[in-house]
Amino acid sequence: MRVTTGVADMAISLDRLKVGEGALVLTGSGTGGTSVRVVMDSGDVRQLLAALFRPRILGFLLASLFRSGKPAENGGGVDEHHPSPVTW
Repeated sequence: MRVTTGVADMAISLDRLKVGEGALVLTGSGTGGTSVRVVMDSGDVRQLLAALFRPRILGFLLASLFRSGKPAENGGGVDEHHPSPVTW
């Protein structure tokens, strides 16, 4: 997956998903060996599930189960320009 913020633009791979600390915890690594940790509380999970069950998103998720190959570098056609000339 690719994450773009005002600070960095990096590829991230998620290695582990677990329930801990009363939240959903995703851990992985980013570009250059950067450690990544995402903590989602129950409100975040509800918001994510609500977004995932919209018809267009759900259709994409189901189609992704049968699609092969590497995803597009720009997030599947979403044109986002990084705010900094240095993308770390």
